[in-house]
Amino acid sequence: MRAKQAVLRMVGVSLAAALIIASCAHAAMGSQPSTRRLVLSGHEVEVDAAIDDAAPIVDVLVRRGMSVSAMWRVPGAAGVRLAVVERPAAETAYGPQLVAVAVGDEVRVLHESPRLYDADFVQPTFFAFANRTLLLADQGSEDAYGVLAWSVENGGVRDLGQLQVALPMRR
Repeated sequence: MRAKQAVLRMVGVSLAAALIIASCAHAAMGSQPSTRRLVLSGHEVEVDAAIDDAAPIVDVLVRRGMSVSAMWRVPGAAGVRLAVVERPAAETAYGPQLVAVAVGDEVRVLHESPRLYDADFVQPTFFAFANRTLLLADQGSEDAYGVLAWSVENGGVRDLGQLQVALPMRR
């Protein structure tokens, strides 16, 4: 029993340390890209100001049944875009989702999140390191739904899961 309590205490301390480190990193080096609104494929899409090639990517995703509402480039991963998509109710994973897309000779989906509840917003914050980019995507509505964590590395996406935390609102 004592061993179990010790392990639980260590996990709690480790989680607290990770959150403190993450909040320090968030304040020090996280970036949220500036965006502009465009009409693409008949929908208004919020697009990272640094993306010039949004229209063909949106067209490919729309042909695959994904309605795109926002798209960002992933710092440190030149050929990767992040998009918020909505699927029709007939799909198995309907509702808003976060999708990582590889851009190059062809557009291909690298990773899809599970459905993001009924999120009214998804706000990504990127942390670029030498060999990977950490993505923390705050999601929610009037309620906080948590933060989705992905690591973009070596041309792929590693899903780090969902952190049940709420970030302070930015004004």
